[in-house]
Amino acid sequence: VGAILDVVFNHRCGDRQDEHGNWVLFSDEYTHDNKRLDWGPWALISNHPNPDLAGTGNPKEEFVYPAAPNVDHSNEEVRDSLKSWLNYMTSPRNLGFSSLRFDFVLGYGAKYVKEYVDTTVYPRGELCVAEWWYDGGVGDPAFTTAEMLAEYADAAEGHFGCFDFPLKTAIHNAALTEDWSLLGGKDGLPGLVGIRPHLAFTFIDNHDTSAPQTHYPFPDSVPKLLAAYSYTLSHPGIPCIFWLHLYGKQNAAGITNGREPDVSLTESAGRIDLRGCWVPPNNLGFSWEERHPGSEPWSVESQDGVQGPIYTGICGEEIKKMSLARSQAGIHSTSQVEVIESRKDLYQACITGRTAYGSSRSGASSSDFVYQLMVMIGPEAKKIAVQEAWTPVSIGSLHAMYALKTPVAHKEDTAVDEAHPHTFRTASSPSREEMVAGSHEYF
Repeated sequence: VGAILDVVFNHRCGDRQDEHGNWVLFSDEYTHDNKRLDWGPWALISNHPNPDLAGTGNPKEEFVYPAAPNVDHSNEEVRDSLKSWLNYMTSPRNLGFSSLRFDFVLGYGAKYVKEYVDTTVYPRGELCVAEWWYDGGVGDPAFTTAEMLAEYADAAEGHFGCFDFPLKTAIHNAALTEDWSLLGGKDGLPGLVGIRPHLAFTFIDNHDTSAPQTHYPFPDSVPKLLAAYSYTLSHPGIPCIFWLHLYGKQNAAGITNGREPDVSLTESAGRIDLRGCWVPPNNLGFSWEERHPGSEPWSVESQDGVQGPIYTGICGEEIKKMSLARSQAGIHSTSQVEVIESRKDLYQACITGRTAYGSSRSGASSSDFVYQLMVMIGPEAKKIAVQEAWTPVSIGSLHAMYALKTPVAHKEDTAVDEAHPHTFRTASSPSREEMVAGSHEYF
């Protein structure tokens, strides 16, 4: 298990005002002679629309985050400072974060993200992820397309991936409209996973889309949530599981980071050495900072009132089963997918994982087989004929997932088309007619 650092490099708030009233000065309990540690207005962009948040650095053409000063990434000294800090955070001798998640990269170029990962974790084989999400300037959370994400990631030569917001939109809309054909068809899969599966970080919800911000919350339905996870945890891409879907808030109460619960932490609002896990419910976000007037919707307490059943951890055990099946089957980011059925009431696909070799001799063997996952989503999922050799993984009112082993078909598989290189039509998966007839052999 490794920890991923949430890197907020687009905007940083100072804690003091300069002589013009701008919040662009940064305090430190120590004095420093070099600029790598002693930031000031020179490190921030000069064309912020709010004069109080503008610095004296270069202007930028990318999107400006309106609520805080924006960092000037075009300044080499700024980048040296950030890389130095990142190397400290990711060094095994120091804090040892395994990988990086970049927040709001809409505000700075892919070349800078590439520079940061290339000097830290990319050389040791870690894939980072960037949050590129654009609402079209009209507050439309579904505006971001797969092509937008691919263009940003391609500009960095694929040295990091992106959260697959357009796939979330497809899954989200499928659940809202109950049209499960939106999950994909014979011509491929929606979202970034359909064109750059090795760079697609797939997800159902995150801290921005769900409560308390609720920019784009998944429909509050347990059957639909489990159907969504049966898709992301069986399909290509790099799936992410939302903590509140897996454990919920209440189930996390006993996690104490290796320390015995200390009632004095809660009684003192966590201010005794600031090491507590519990956050006062009326505080802002997940911090120890007291909230300011008007920030009530962002408090920890507010989450309890707007989060429904899917945020209680009730789905956690089924999600764990599906995650384990994916791991055991060897499903990976570019696994082959055959979409068998795609219509409003049923989406069905067979996903191929790792190969198991039945003979030690060189060359193909009739004993070779592949591990696969068969997933059916929609109200018709339970009506599909189930083979005796299929092992149930997770079954609900709107989904069914099975694990199976299939003899290897020793012939060249063909991709659907160049735009969907990971989506195959292959003889190693049964057709719907074969499954209904029960003629396909599994072992």
